[in-house]
Amino acid sequence: HKSKYLNSLANLKYSRNKFEESIEIELESLSLREENGMLDGACSSMICLGKNYIALGQIQNANKYLSNALNISKDLGIAKKELIIHELLCQTFKAKGDLKTAMKHLEKHVELVKSITIEQQLKTFQLKSKLLSDQKDSFEKSLNELASSHEYAKKIQRAMLHPESEISKYLEDSFIFFQPHGAVSGDFYWLGHKNGKTIIVAGDCTGHGVPAGMLTMKGLGLLSRIISDQGITDPGEILEELHEKLKYDLGFEQSQIEDGMDMAICVIDPIQNTLSYSGARRPLIIIEDQTIQKIKGAAKSIGGTFYGNDTAFETEVIKLTGNSKYYIFSDGYQDQFGGPNHKKYKSNPFVSFLSSISDSDFQNQSDLLCDELMNWRIDKNGEVTPQTDDILVIGFRA
Repeated sequence: HKSKYLNSLANLKYSRNKFEESIEIELESLSLREENGMLDGACSSMICLGKNYIALGQIQNANKYLSNALNISKDLGIAKKELIIHELLCQTFKAKGDLKTAMKHLEKHVELVKSITIEQQLKTFQLKSKLLSDQKDSFEKSLNELASSHEYAKKIQRAMLHPESEISKYLEDSFIFFQPHGAVSGDFYWLGHKNGKTIIVAGDCTGHGVPAGMLTMKGLGLLSRIISDQGITDPGEILEELHEKLKYDLGFEQSQIEDGMDMAICVIDPIQNTLSYSGARRPLIIIEDQTIQKIKGAAKSIGGTFYGNDTAFETEVIKLTGNSKYYIFSDGYQDQFGGPNHKKYKSNPFVSFLSSISDSDFQNQSDLLCDELMNWRIDKNGEVTPQTDDILVIGFRA
């Protein structure tokens, strides 16, 4: 199963635009498959290599592997792979300016698509209306409209979030690892300055997808009102105000809506040399010299009758040492299924992993979190487990 594992890992690297790393891993997978006479697998490896080289603009290398893959797919009679290869070769010859050959590959690609059942087409490809039956045209139009609406919602949500690269404007030593489950995320973060203090928020709305995404935009708007307009900077008071406003604005008590949001807020006061924290079911992790301190926060969520209780959101004040690292996060990373037994990653292993990487620089910590997640999602058969939930991890030094 090693070659299959490597192929899955290489495709994950490709999906995150780490093309050179993907190539290095896929070459090892290809070598194993060729040594063991695994022609079908070798063909898949060559396709992956071709895509990576196209992304890097190395058209000659792409053509070499794709041409070999095309010969194998024809010999084995694997039409689905053959049509993928023709589509990629159309791209490479178009990039070389050889439009005649590019058109031949496109025509062959279309011919193969038409020979495959409509069900298989819908799973793997979307062709323009002239190339498909009226039934598929209608279905694709619906899918495209749905995808467009999701993409538009994604753009609106991303516009309300600070770009992850801008966290350095608020915290010099820091990172945000943000990996939504779909186009729209139920996890969100908020960063800002007020009254000489720096405020960092990590939020996690119930569920994921469009409904949770709508709730995140409501949360982001309320945080701006509470912090920027009202000038409230005590994290416990922010959570109390957010709790009340969310219940009022969405009519939780009348509608019996049970959705809400969990949250962790940190406020850094450079004059007092303190960090204030309050949480709604989301903790603060402090790591210094491999020593871990966990502050849990209140055992209730913000808004939603199902999660409500009378527990107050209290503020913890911590004296800054300059050596500690601080982490706030949603539950997405620890709830990710994977590993050899297809289980959740879980909270304690996640915190231990944070401790193990805490001495690295913060950008490297983000990369290490990404790699660990990739490895965890690949099961013992080399298959990639789907992402379970939205994922957000924020790390910083104050």
